[in-house]
Amino acid sequence: LKIGLDASLEQRSENPSGPQQKQTRTETIGVAQLTKADPTSADISSTFAPVLVSKTNSVLSAVLSVEETSSDEEDDKGPYPVLASTKSRLLRTSLMEALRGFLPFAICEQNYWLKYSFKRDGASLEILLHKLRACQHTLIIVESHGQLFGSFTSEHWRKHVGWFGNGEAFLFRKSTKLEVYPFTNSDDLVQYCSSKMLCVGGGDFNKEQSPWNGPTGIGFLLDGDLRGGESQSCATFCNPSLCKPSEFEIDDVEVWTLTPCMAVDEAEKLELHKLFVSEHRRN
Repeated sequence: LKIGLDASLEQRSENPSGPQQKQTRTETIGVAQLTKADPTSADISSTFAPVLVSKTNSVLSAVLSVEETSSDEEDDKGPYPVLASTKSRLLRTSLMEALRGFLPFAICEQNYWLKYSFKRDGASLEILLHKLRACQHTLIIVESHGQLFGSFTSEHWRKHVGWFGNGEAFLFRKSTKLEVYPFTNSDDLVQYCSSKMLCVGGGDFNKEQSPWNGPTGIGFLLDGDLRGGESQSCATFCNPSLCKPSEFEIDDVEVWTLTPCMAVDEAEKLELHKLFVSEHRRN
């Protein structure tokens, strides 16, 4: 069994056991305008940019663009605490608050907690997974040659035979605007993890051309050494490649989770409690 498109994974000598791809068909059906009332932060524009709406198996998906309006001087001021032992190089406060609008309702007002930093913790997928062992919701953000992009997922990252995950996931990229690519419900190829790679999104377009007129494959992939990866259009999120070129070198990567706690020591105690309960249930 193969995940995503063969070309993306065979280049990395990987042949995991995953579910067969589901047949999908994507058709561009128009342009819509969405507005957002009462934004949670003054750092975010109150209006979404025009949205490309796609039809995938009769399910609408939208590419949402949010324009940030904050200055660098104002960026440290946010409505929620940020839990981090070192200052983030990638996730500015304005970007945090823009992404907050796409998080699941149950956690959208919780606090960001920096769990893994390439610069702080070293380039290792094993270290990353160890840091995330108690984290259900995770935001991965990558920097490559000045480009920022990544994923949000709502199931624990762990090595697993086959794909897993749910429809709360999305992909995003940030340039002058934040572009978010929600789950299309076209397939169930959301998360995949092995010792050699971490992937988000792998559905194909039923051998048809992507609406983005580019190569198709894995939506967001990090190699096991966290030195590089790739991003191509996939039906799971109906996204374009999140970066140029589609195969990228990693300059930096951070992984964040959400916590109801107000301080790192409180968050760590809650995490230890979750791990204890999880281990007790398994035993």
